[in-house]
Amino acid sequence: MAGYKIYLSLSGVTPTVTSTPIATVGPTRTSRNNYVAAAAGSTGVYSVSAIDGFGNASDMSAPSTVNLNNLPIGVINAPQAPHLINTTQSGNSLTYTWLLNSQLDNVTSYSIYDSNYVSYIATTTITPTVVATVLTPSYTLSALSYWQPMPYYLVANNFLATSTPGISLPATLAALPVPTYVVTAVVQPTQGVNVSWNMAPPAVATPYVDSVVIYRALERPALTPYFRPIATVLVSTSTYLDANVTPGTQYSYMVTGRSNNFVNGTPTPMFESSVSVTGIAYPTVITWPNVPAGFSANTGSNATTLYWTPNPTTDSVQSYTVLRNGITTATPIMTPVFAETPGSTSVYQVFANNAGGSSTGSAAITVLAIPSMTPTVSVNTPTWYTPVASQTPMVWISGLTYPPGSAVQGYTIYRATDSAFVTGVPVATVVAPTTFVTDPGQTGYINYYKAVANTGAGGVTANFTLSGLIGINLWPNPPSSFLASASANAVTLSWSAPTTGSSPVTAYDIYQGTASGAETLLAPVPSLGGSYPITQVTPGVVYYYYMNSIGGGLNSAPTSEQAVIPGPAPILNGVASNGQALLTWSPVAVATTSPITEYVVSKLTMPTPGSSVPAPTYPFTTSNLTTNSYSDSAIAYNTGYAYKVAPIAIATTGATIYGSYSNPVTVLESPQGPTNVVAVSGDQLVQLRWNYQGTFANNTYSIQRKLGTAPVSAYQTIASGLNGVDYTDTGLLDKTLYNYQIIAVPTASATLTGTSQPVNALPAKPPVIDSAALTLTQNQSGNTISWLAANSNLNDFVPATMYPLGGYSIYRSDDGGGTYQFLQSQGVSLTSYIDPVTIINGSSYTYEVFAFDAPPNVNTNNPNMIHQSVYGTITAAGLTESVALDRNSLRPFGASNEQVVHVRFVVTAPTNVQIKVYTLSGVFVKQLVNQSFGTGIYGIASSSYPLVWDGHNASGDLVASGVYLITTEMNGLQTIDKIAVIK
Repeated sequence: MAGYKIYLSLSGVTPTVTSTPIATVGPTRTSRNNYVAAAAGSTGVYSVSAIDGFGNASDMSAPSTVNLNNLPIGVINAPQAPHLINTTQSGNSLTYTWLLNSQLDNVTSYSIYDSNYVSYIATTTITPTVVATVLTPSYTLSALSYWQPMPYYLVANNFLATSTPGISLPATLAALPVPTYVVTAVVQPTQGVNVSWNMAPPAVATPYVDSVVIYRALERPALTPYFRPIATVLVSTSTYLDANVTPGTQYSYMVTGRSNNFVNGTPTPMFESSVSVTGIAYPTVITWPNVPAGFSANTGSNATTLYWTPNPTTDSVQSYTVLRNGITTATPIMTPVFAETPGSTSVYQVFANNAGGSSTGSAAITVLAIPSMTPTVSVNTPTWYTPVASQTPMVWISGLTYPPGSAVQGYTIYRATDSAFVTGVPVATVVAPTTFVTDPGQTGYINYYKAVANTGAGGVTANFTLSGLIGINLWPNPPSSFLASASANAVTLSWSAPTTGSSPVTAYDIYQGTASGAETLLAPVPSLGGSYPITQVTPGVVYYYYMNSIGGGLNSAPTSEQAVIPGPAPILNGVASNGQALLTWSPVAVATTSPITEYVVSKLTMPTPGSSVPAPTYPFTTSNLTTNSYSDSAIAYNTGYAYKVAPIAIATTGATIYGSYSNPVTVLESPQGPTNVVAVSGDQLVQLRWNYQGTFANNTYSIQRKLGTAPVSAYQTIASGLNGVDYTDTGLLDKTLYNYQIIAVPTASATLTGTSQPVNALPAKPPVIDSAALTLTQNQSGNTISWLAANSNLNDFVPATMYPLGGYSIYRSDDGGGTYQFLQSQGVSLTSYIDPVTIINGSSYTYEVFAFDAPPNVNTNNPNMIHQSVYGTITAAGLTESVALDRNSLRPFGASNEQVVHVRFVVTAPTNVQIKVYTLSGVFVKQLVNQSFGTGIYGIASSSYPLVWDGHNASGDLVASGVYLITTEMNGLQTIDKIAVIK
């Protein structure tokens, strides 16, 4: 603990640790006077918290409330008690030092009183003696007797407003004068610091010294030591073990005497010797170092090198001690090297040393020196081993030794295919006295082996990295892509080097035979060869072949067996026609003794038209020897195919034996022409649209056109290189028939094209719509759509460019105009359409109407050959329960259509309907209806119940001009509409 913080609240609320303290005092203080003149007339709440050396505060003490109402307001009060800083001793003199009081205290001087001051305060019957009055904050008492404390009292003086002398509460001066004594501190490694002293206070001193206080400070660079009490022991004790210390840390120690006695039954102040006494030196020590970190060992056959991380500089390490097998063998600074006997074990520990002693030892490391042994690695069976029949080829690791007196009791064998052992895995474990082990190895690679010694199961293992590395070339892998191909009078073998493995290949052996499994060595070939021709063959005879690789005197496993029949090859032709590849070939002459029974056709899809043609590599279909043609219908537009044909025989095992392949033939199928071609005719123009569904999207398009009566040869290209799927042809003659066709041209091959089906177009000016507005009427029958006839004005129809009006097409949408469905086409005399849909509680619909013409000899249902103009759109909403007036005023003396108002009401469920007329002020005028109705639309002239109001009241009299209310009640619905009567 470093001290206390004192808090004051004048608001009557308990202060908290977030408040600002009014004072901070040392750890030995247990009281403090507070100057509160400025707070007279208030209530003060005090609280205290303890603080450590880092400024951290404890919880607050219980609050203490003080009534300050009796203090005079606006006057100078007595000063605060002086705050004592420290006491120093030199010889038999004590010097006390304190802080100057606040300027608010108006202190004029400080007085030191003798011991009678306490009795004077308590009884005022004894007059204390002023020992001295000073102006500065320090005073020295001289000629004192050792071990004989005499309390003095320090007060601050000022003058009250009444000129009456004022003095503060006293600060006690209770230092204990002592003769010099010796304090020592000795580090006890791993235990603590032993502090001792030779202080010898007399037992008869009054009051006698009863205890000794031990202080400790943490030495920090560039900072003044801050001593804190760590223990209080009886005066009879002369030593103290400080066990609460940290390794590698400097501490300083101080020892003081203390008296807590009574004199003649009267309590005395607590006396304690000064923290600074001339002639007493306070020792500083450093504790033992931390344990060295990162301790490791690297052991070979004859030496071990030790490693560890240097201790932090604060440990002040002077050296390190290494124990080998429990015996101190060296005091090196870093990385010592120790000689080892191969196959032996050693145990190592390291300690750090400084002036305070040695650290705790590191964790012990046991090492095994690599034995002096180089195993033999071979693919040959040792001479001393009797092999079993048909033994599988193995790698032999032998020569493992267990010297007498050696700690080696076994080996772990590791294998890798790289010398850095990135791919290393354990493959075997042996124990004494076994001296060899076998491993199948990884064929096709250089295999690397390590034999790592150990002291037995759960024991110590020798250094893996430094254990010897032995490499051996194993059997190479067989050649890859081995293929035997026949021709008229020869066989050609082809192959590639092994695709995997690192074992070197120096040559290949080729084996040939006329029976499966009966091949003999034909010839060795160098490793650089990738093909080998064999001309000493008889046409029509089946030959069998296989190969193996040779490296380092070792043979690989054989390739798969290949069988071929040399002899003449067919001559193949092919052409694409109507979505088929038509193949024909010349038959081959086959002797009656030949095993050839049929042909095989091989097919390969070309990656892109126009690219190079690789040879087909897999069979597609077979046919017997009497057939020399084949039609392949499984081809796609805009795609190329390569074909070959060969005679074959079928072995008794079911395997196919190939004869000589024909020449390869490429067949290219033209791309599919554009589909769904649409030609929409307009005034002197035609809009073309089409789809393309071929296998390649990289196409351009050409447009060809001719007059409808011209021959096919009259087509002319009017546009080319188009990238989109639409085109508009302008500048045409109205009322003239044209033919169009669209040609797809693949960018990869301009010679292959696809042509669409022809489409007709007839440009002309469409009908004229003078008013595009549509009108809507809703009644029990549904929605009625009406429009103004097309070509209705005298000059609308121009015979030179237009065809007569043909009629109207009506479309309906139920998604707000997103998509339309065709409803009906009707003649020119009909300019309205009734859509018999349910409109009460029904859906909303959007309608669209087209006017179309009627070219002669043309089906008006063909959109490519007629010409249309569109009216606007109109939406018919489904009706809910509602009331509506057809006008907002009536004129009794006006035109006939102004003399009444129609009241339309919609009933969605059977109910009673009441419709009444009121004045604007609420006076009843007339009841128009009060009866039950079924579901329907009423009130309008065409309904089953027309309803009007003509401006008369219930008595039949004409009402006055003004605004009237028409109210409706039905099915819980209440509405009010306004109507103006104007005379």
